[in-house]
Amino acid sequence: MTPFDDLLSQVPIAQLADKLGVDQPAATNAVKVALPTAFGGLPANATEPAAL
Repeated sequence: MTPFDDLLSQVPIAQLADKLGVDQPAATNAVKVALPTAFGGLPANATEPAAL
């Protein structure tokens, strides 16, 4: 299992789908798109905290 798959497996997809009013496959796809974007900026923020 890759680190991405490990992280994805920890996301409560069913709860997210319920809150968003979508089915679980749609919620899974949304998380798969959002996770790399959300975590992509972490290295920049860690090296330049004033940029926040």
